[in-house]
Amino acid sequence: KEIENGQVFTPPAICRLVAESLRPSVSDVVADLTCGKGTFFNFMPVETNCYGCELDARAYKVAHFLYPGARLELTDIRTYKPDLRFDYVVGNPPFNLKWYAENREYLSQFYYCVKAAQVL
Repeated sequence: KEIENGQVFTPPAICRLVAESLRPSVSDVVADLTCGKGTFFNFMPVETNCYGCELDARAYKVAHFLYPGARLELTDIRTYKPDLRFDYVVGNPPFNLKWYAENREYLSQFYYCVKAAQVL
């Protein structure tokens, strides 16, 4: 199932490196558009400023349990429509899947970039 969904969960050391490189402030709002178990949220300064969506119900349940203050949705990135703009988008998109969105075909990693640009 993980291969079918293009899932590769990001190691905590990589999440830490990304967070330390970005240095988000306590007022910055951060999104992970394919949040998995929410590992990136562990390294953000304020849990309640973390937003995410996840398609896999089991991963979503783990993230929701670990980060109860984060604003998570059990949905596909292609249908995720947050009502705000984010200061940062972090994440590890699914790779090399053919996705149909907005009346065209995308590789999943490219669509992740398109969606990130829309919500920043």
